Amino acid sequence: MVRLIFWFVVLIAVTFGVTWLADSPGEVAVTFDGTRYAVSLGIGALVLGILFVAVWVVWGVFKWIIGRPSAFGGFFSRRREKKGRQALSTGLVAIGAGDEHTAQKAAVTAARLLPDDPLAQLLSAQSAQQQGDGARVKQVYREMAKAPDTKLLGLRGLFNEARREKNIEAARDIARQALEENPGASWASNAMLVSYAADKDWPAVLLLLENQLKAKVIDKETAQSKKAVALTAQALSVEDADAEAALDLATQAHNLDPSLVPAAVVAGRTNANVGSLRKATRILEKTWSLSPHPDVAEVYAHARPGDSVSDRQARIKTLLRSHHGGREGAIATAVIAIEGQDWATAREVLNSYINDQPSARICTLMAEIETAEFGDKGKAREWLARAVHAPRDPAWTAQGFVAPEWLPVSPVTGELGAFEWKVPVQGLAYTESQRRQATAPFLIADEPEESAVEVEPEQDDEIITLEPEDVEVVEESKPDQGDTRTDDDNKLKAVDSKTQTKKAIPEKAGKAKTGKEKTHRLPDDPGPKKPGNGKSGESWFG
Repeated sequence: MVRLIFWFVVLIAVTFGVTWLADSPGEVAVTFDGTRYAVSLGIGALVLGILFVAVWVVWGVFKWIIGRPSAFGGFFSRRREKKGRQALSTGLVAIGAGDEHTAQKAAVTAARLLPDDPLAQLLSAQSAQQQGDGARVKQVYREMAKAPDTKLLGLRGLFNEARREKNIEAARDIARQALEENPGASWASNAMLVSYAADKDWPAVLLLLENQLKAKVIDKETAQSKKAVALTAQALSVEDADAEAALDLATQAHNLDPSLVPAAVVAGRTNANVGSLRKATRILEKTWSLSPHPDVAEVYAHARPGDSVSDRQARIKTLLRSHHGGREGAIATAVIAIEGQDWATAREVLNSYINDQPSARICTLMAEIETAEFGDKGKAREWLARAVHAPRDPAWTAQGFVAPEWLPVSPVTGELGAFEWKVPVQGLAYTESQRRQATAPFLIADEPEESAVEVEPEQDDEIITLEPEDVEVVEESKPDQGDTRTDDDNKLKAVDSKTQTKKAIPEKAGKAKTGKEKTHRLPDDPGPKKPGNGKSGESWFG
């Protein structure tokens, strides 16, 4: 609308000017070589306008002629870029489809037409990688690492190649260089975090977590959680040598994450050892209300040295008044009641769970009660048999890996703070050799050589389930005074008696394969292990 008004005003002005010139008296005269040329004022203005237009046209033609070389060059440049982009598209599709020949051909074309394009360089690297040409891959990534705009991409490619070649030191150096180049590079930051955690360099872990938070690689909640894990690991490492430092570290960890059980256990234990019973109980009660755990109950019960069993029972009752603790609270009460031979209390707290898929630990406690209170070995055997097939108790689990105790780092991926207290999907699949490996620097590997998850038993590794009608009741003679067997011996006899009972049931035994021995496992037996060399899975450095 504004432009329309503008041109309308211009048209009116031109019309007015032409009319004014036509009506105005006067002439325009030019004298050249003694000859005088005179025209009216209107004709003079018209000639001047035509002359201006002619000059403008001539100048435009001149500029067009002068600019033709660059125009022709731009035409060919655009054509070359278009062909290069087409080659890039073809190559990337071929890489995804696994067409090595087409990908290689497209990579060569793209590199020729677009020599400085990062995507063309990346296509060349991926094509060489697909063909297994490691030297070519590293050459391309080194060239990319030299250019400022592709340096980070080149470093990441070299990092992945170092991992693939199991070159630990090279991978760490590259990740450190990338982190110095860009603190916000999450892959480099996480790689160094795994490296520091594997080396148990907890001060470096804490500093890196602070830098990650500043660079917004992680959020505040994640940073606090991981800091608490690192502080707890550091506290555990110095607890025996420097209790005061351990107390300070564990208290910091507890303040950052009150639900972290190991931090509360260390803080509670060290506070109790130095006589700060009130601080210890306050820390343990807070963690118990968030994450009920048997270790918390145990430290709480034994927080005051010299207490009698009845005193410890009273302390557990106090703990449960702050939070009932669910199943863990019942188990803690039963354990301390059994210790004080308070069988009625132990039975009472466990009765709520024995009819609703009791866990292996509850079954084992019931067997202990039956044996210790009444000497009823038959019922004890029944409970131990149920324990074999009972649901798993909660355990420290990280990415399918089950450990007998809390660890700050997952042996599977090297992740910091991966362990959770929960019911595992599979059984315990943790060995001492794997524990040593979990604390060592992680190896670099493309594929995990062995899964950390327990495999199912083979068919010939059958576990016999005893039915009540299959058991032959034999009256046992009372031991004479020379019989010095302990309760533990009797428990082992109760478990092993399943083998003797099996021999008395030919129809059950007939189902087994000839020449193969049946396997009988205790409740905490993880079962057969998967063949392998015991290495854990892949992580940033392993």
